[in-house]
Amino acid sequence: MEIIGQEPSKELINVETFDDYLMMTSSQVHKNIYALQTIQTEFRKQRLHGFEKIYNIERKLRANSEPLRKRTVELIKKIPCFWGRIMNVADLNYNNLGDANAIRYLTEVIVEDMPLTICFLGDNKTPALSVLHRVRFIFQPNQLMKTTEAVKIISYKVCGWNNPEMEMLEPEVETEIPIVWMPGKDPRVSRPFKKRNRIEGIASQQQKVIPSFFHLFDDLKHEEEDGEYSQVIEKQKEEDRKMQFKILMGFVNEFVDQAISYFDESIPNRAHPEDYFDDLDGIEEDTDEEFLERMEEEEIPDHLQNPPDCNAQ
Repeated sequence: MEIIGQEPSKELINVETFDDYLMMTSSQVHKNIYALQTIQTEFRKQRLHGFEKIYNIERKLRANSEPLRKRTVELIKKIPCFWGRIMNVADLNYNNLGDANAIRYLTEVIVEDMPLTICFLGDNKTPALSVLHRVRFIFQPNQLMKTTEAVKIISYKVCGWNNPEMEMLEPEVETEIPIVWMPGKDPRVSRPFKKRNRIEGIASQQQKVIPSFFHLFDDLKHEEEDGEYSQVIEKQKEEDRKMQFKILMGFVNEFVDQAISYFDESIPNRAHPEDYFDDLDGIEEDTDEEFLERMEEEEIPDHLQNPPDCNAQ
């Protein structure tokens, strides 16, 4: 096969594989390709280092914001159906009456960012950072649940590739603390009718799994399924794991830190920010002193001065 130097050619453009390309080019071209690969690896290392710095800054910010978080929780407890409305705005409402009854007891969602760990991707060659979040759901004591806290763990790997589809690789979801329901109170199961048991001659309820937000707390372990439909079951579990990961990342990135933006959809940083900034065109900004004077002159509405004191959502 003819060895081609660095001159462009139709044959090189139309070559099928990279190996074929190498066979048709000189050793100097090979060195240039290797140099580019080395630079790309260095770019990836720099991105990985940048991700580590930003992650640690955000983690420190969460720790320093603890007093604000506690105050937020106190206020949320006085706003009826706060988290229920957020679920609705975020399209996590399955029109399940059992969900509505249970979600009203949700008072707090805590995101804990764990320290990064150095690891490799599944190929055991590509360096990466492992990211892990604990998402804690705190409920008021109620007649539906035996437990008042449920914890999910989500993890993924970052390797520094500048590709949105490769930002969160090898995602995993785990249930650390499940919800334990009182008998007959599980919103994931409906009991629409009773059917007489022919053998025992007694009435038995027929349970049916229904759509529910609380499937988020199902523990979908990687276990081999047996039987005729094992592949179908495992495929469905994989889809459910992806959905759990997506929802939980919503709590990590948006629902907790921007909760009020979901509760009040008119707040600009979530709802149509471009319209908001268009409205600001031509408006002069206040100085700090002018802003404080204007705030002192404005009256606070009565319903905000004395919000209703609700024990449950």
